Amino acid sequence: FEVTNTGSGGVAIDDVLTYDGPCPNTEEVCDFESADVCGYEVGAWKVNTALYFYTTTGVEADVTTGTEQGHYIHVDATPQTNASLVSPIYKPTSGRCLKFYYRVYGNIKDTFALLVSLRQEGGNEYLIDRFLPPEDPSEWSFGEVNVVSGRYFQIVFDSNHLTGNI
Repeated sequence: FEVTNTGSGGVAIDDVLTYDGPCPNTEEVCDFESADVCGYEVGAWKVNTALYFYTTTGVEADVTTGTEQGHYIHVDATPQTNASLVSPIYKPTSGRCLKFYYRVYGNIKDTFALLVSLRQEGGNEYLIDRFLPPEDPSEWSFGEVNVVSGRYFQIVFDSNHLTGNI
């Protein structure tokens, strides 16, 4: 998550699912409820609950439990933030489903997009899709993409300031 912006706020992510093949209706997800954070490289990202961080994030409940005790991962979005949320390494695939929920909060709603990229073995990185902030930032939004890679790869979540090409 690389954040460059003049506003303040942040982005939260919860219930990340990757599934080899077409997206199923249900599957085990990375809900950030366990201490291992599903093998993600979190950098500046923090696992939080709404119980303790509602006043700063505006997130009232996570997606998994629908309660203020449930966990999600977030990063503050300030001009000084420079962080990436990087998945574990996955095997080459002709189609891997990625589903997740995301929130944009604070006064950055009109200045950011959430980018999902593919980082292949060898360091090449490709934008898969971008997700603009929703009309109602008080709700979790759903994202889904299909990932194809002939090499070992990782998924990278980034945010991007909406000035220029994304």
